[in-house]
Amino acid sequence: MQKFLRLGRRALSTRPPSPLRAIRNKSSATTLDPAVKIEEERMPGYEKHLFYPVHIGEVFKGRQHRYTALKVYICHSGSKQEGRVLQHLQSSKTQHPGKGKVRMMLDIFEIDGPDGSHQCLVNEPLVTSILHFQAVLPDKSLGEDMLKPLLQELLVALDYLNSEAQVVHTDIQAKNIMIGTMDPSIFSEWESQETENLSPRKVTGDYTIYQSRPFKLKKGWRGWGLSLLCDFGAARIGSGEHEGLIQPSLYRAPEVVLGMKWTLKVDIWNLGVLIWDLFEDHHMFDGRGPDKKHSDAQLLAEMVALLGETPIEFLHRSQESLKYWDDSGTWKGVVEIPEDSLEDSEVYMEGKNKELFIQFMRKMLT
Repeated sequence: MQKFLRLGRRALSTRPPSPLRAIRNKSSATTLDPAVKIEEERMPGYEKHLFYPVHIGEVFKGRQHRYTALKVYICHSGSKQEGRVLQHLQSSKTQHPGKGKVRMMLDIFEIDGPDGSHQCLVNEPLVTSILHFQAVLPDKSLGEDMLKPLLQELLVALDYLNSEAQVVHTDIQAKNIMIGTMDPSIFSEWESQETENLSPRKVTGDYTIYQSRPFKLKKGWRGWGLSLLCDFGAARIGSGEHEGLIQPSLYRAPEVVLGMKWTLKVDIWNLGVLIWDLFEDHHMFDGRGPDKKHSDAQLLAEMVALLGETPIEFLHRSQESLKYWDDSGTWKGVVEIPEDSLEDSEVYMEGKNKELFIQFMRKMLT
């Protein structure tokens, strides 16, 4: 069991923007075309005024003498959920090993921006996400030797969240699983890279948007640490029933698609579909109609194809199900059910290993 950082209760404090810290460098920064959207500008519903105008070199609560990661939220009434959830997690008195597999915060405070207050979370720095790690692998998928320990760590993390902390994550995807390091010198390397070669940037008025540096896998580097489940901005607290639309569309549990109340079980579904996506070279579900846009009918039809008929007692929990099934639980044919199965979709395993993997998938998804 790792030692965990525990924070005492503290009042949130606000402060005005701080002066920039001078950064010596040997090159001038590349200025990008202001007409071309980059980074957060490409997010759906992007509104510039909601973001705090962070500048490299700006000092936030300058008491730290080590590397940390700072997450500055937009100024929005719903942007403080992650802080509330992490405070809840850190207040729990438990020896559960899963607590060490969840990314906790070191500090929380607020800062005043041009258009409102922004919550800031301070975390231990991590190396990269599973999403970016997978993208640099030769075959773009995790082999059995990587998948098994990752799955074990995630299941222990989920057991802690669901059984001990009574928290539903609701957004388990590759970008929200980060990999730590046993070699913190990598962070000083990154600092040196920025000093030697400033990040390209786009400047519009008082706002500067920095282009992210691509993650490059260092050949032979052995400093990898534990994988941690991160990003609790959409999490819910409580072991009972919840409601509302959650989860990325491809990982959305059927009860969520059908507008039912849902419980902690949606995280298990979410993890099952994610594990498939990490191991195979294709998504378990596509969920797109003929117009290439997301379709609930198509997603549900694919679920039936891979997992079999949906239990009638489950369908009776929602009037929404009558759009797709009749009263007897027969598919209405809104869209055609694909001719596919889990067994046919899995292409990397053979024999007993494949049988056990498919069995495991079915347990998570049914």
